[in-house]
Amino acid sequence: VAAVNDKLEIVGNSAPVGFGGGFYCRFEEGTKAANNATIMYNIEGASIKNNTAKNGGGTYFRDRIKSELNVTFTVNLNYGDVMGNTAYENGGGIYLEGLDIGYSGSGGRICNVKDNKAINGGGIYIFNGNLVLDKVDISGNTSTNNGGGVCLEGGSFKINSGTISKNSSTNYGGGVYSSNTGDTYINSSFSGGSLNANTALIGGGICVDGK
Repeated sequence: VAAVNDKLEIVGNSAPVGFGGGFYCRFEEGTKAANNATIMYNIEGASIKNNTAKNGGGTYFRDRIKSELNVTFTVNLNYGDVMGNTAYENGGGIYLEGLDIGYSGSGGRICNVKDNKAINGGGIYIFNGNLVLDKVDISGNTSTNNGGGVCLEGGSFKINSGTISKNSSTNYGGGVYSSNTGDTYINSSFSGGSLNANTALIGGGICVDGK
């Protein structure tokens, strides 16, 4: 278990041809891990702002440990700010691949994913991962292709409470874009929260693409 607390500011860093401008964490095939191990990162109240990268302008998380090891990799982001980050490809604010992530406010404190930019997933990009949101404000993010606020390509996305607003996409899904990837199917659900004032060519609020 690793923890980052609210005294940390990750600001103005760059990985222009790589991954994770502000924060980078990955586990690849071949990573040594005990069977049934649990790997957890808790990031509470950190400010992740004005960072740039090829993928994951603000943060980049990837898990490709072989499934037979039965390793659980979880990231918890609590009441922090991911703002003003840029990815030249995917995930302006947050890039997530192959793992579970929870992003939530605490008490009266809200998580902010604002004013980030990317080709896909201006705010958040998910590839075959699972994301749960509570008390989150995803607003003012932009993509030049799909998913101004959130781009989901395989996996699941759930919002329990919060706001997805004023995000924009040049093509599909101003607020949220969801699509299948090969044999991995999407599962998006909204049990609370609101989507408003998002814009796109197709699917201003939500676009579900069963390609």
